[in-house]
Amino acid sequence: MADLRPDHDDLLWRDLMKAQPYAVQADAAFQMAEQGNLWRMAQLLDMGVQVDTEGAVRESAVQQSLLHVVVEKGHHALAVELLKRGADANLPDEADEFPLNKAVRRTDQAMVSLLLHNQANPQNLNEFGYNALMLARHKPEIRAVIEDALPKRGISRVQRPLQAR
Repeated sequence: MADLRPDHDDLLWRDLMKAQPYAVQADAAFQMAEQGNLWRMAQLLDMGVQVDTEGAVRESAVQQSLLHVVVEKGHHALAVELLKRGADANLPDEADEFPLNKAVRRTDQAMVSLLLHNQANPQNLNEFGYNALMLARHKPEIRAVIEDALPKRGISRVQRPLQAR
């Protein structure tokens, strides 16, 4: 009988992925991002998948980064790992949406804090001209987190958008 312990399966998976071309590895990284599989994502990044690689996930034809996917899915541990490895928190997706805006829409206070702590710019405008503070106008707990981060970036009350007040 074969040894089916998870660590054995993971080692087999890793060896299989090492033999694959980059495009297959990157596609697997997006699958791991959707599933929230930290161990396998780390393995793929160790194999050379770029943290800011872009691709389309099954639910959307929009090209987006791995960070966009994990933020949208609420996978905090994966977001920490990607940011630790240098993922750009200000990289827009193909539709000019930013990871911070996705976290605001999800009302994910911990993710908003994590992204702001990792230099996400709350003033980045999406394709409709909205920034994170504007999107948080009806979410007081999220708005407070963003407003607390503004002075640390040298943004005064006067510079804040009128629509967000």
